[in-house]
Amino acid sequence: MESSQEKAQADEILKEFPPMGRYRIRLVKRGRKNLTVLDIREYLSAETFTGFTRKGITLASRSDLETLSKALAEILAADLVK
Repeated sequence: MESSQEKAQADEILKEFPPMGRYRIRLVKRGRKNLTVLDIREYLSAETFTGFTRKGITLASRSDLETLSKALAEILAADLVK
């Protein structure tokens, strides 16, 4: 079975966006499948652990990105979050 360290080495970070609180937004090329995904994941820095957690989402299709984009645009246009 492939270790998480080996799995991470197979990924190529294409772009990192500015941090959003404890979350990191990255465009990642998954090496094993040659698939580009948007990864939004929690990143912790503590004495006992530093790194990405399993809390997050990975969007792998253009339609998923478009759905998220439309939802965010609607929320921002309606000024629903301050």
